[in-house]
Amino acid sequence: MAQFNIDDQAKQALLELKPLIQHQNRAYSSIEQDKIYALFNRIYSQKKSPNGCGSCLRSTLTSLKKALAIIEPGV
Repeated sequence: MAQFNIDDQAKQALLELKPLIQHQNRAYSSIEQDKIYALFNRIYSQKKSPNGCGSCLRSTLTSLKKALAIIEPGV
């Protein structure tokens, strides 16, 4: 999953979702999960969707955190 595409819109979305991405030990609403997975799919060209699996969500957030670290070093 190393290949990804972070265009300007994805960068903006990453920065907007930064609080959700950085604080992984919380409950996420279905709307928040939809945003998280939509951004993940955009960046990593995947077709993941929320499925109620906490481990899957954590893995998705970890991948987004890595993408965030690329555009904003030191995160």
